[in-house]
Amino acid sequence: MSPLCNRGRAIRLLSDEYNRLVTQHYKSAPRNGIPVGGGDWMDSFFRLEGVRGTLGALGRGESLNKAIEDGKALSEIAIRIWNQRREWQVHRWDKCCHDYLDSIVRRIKCKPKKGAK
Repeated sequence: MSPLCNRGRAIRLLSDEYNRLVTQHYKSAPRNGIPVGGGDWMDSFFRLEGVRGTLGALGRGESLNKAIEDGKALSEIAIRIWNQRREWQVHRWDKCCHDYLDSIVRRIKCKPKKGAK
């Protein structure tokens, strides 16, 4: 698979994943403005930040590996900010989104089966 094909496939896959995460984030948002914990609501946000950083780097022309590193760095920043503002709530590990972004890379790098779109 050529790098250009890989980049286009990566952007399509990441855009679809971003849209899915936005929907998940809004569905799990606090009801009636009363936040309880953070659970899926914040976890989806941290993933969103990672995907957003990756898409931004790809848009700037970075390689897929560099783009993923940028996405990981952006999700770490979001998690650190979350943790700094929480005294009694459960803190997140700042690298908790790394495996998630790595799994996306594995899907991007897998060659599609013949005949599959």
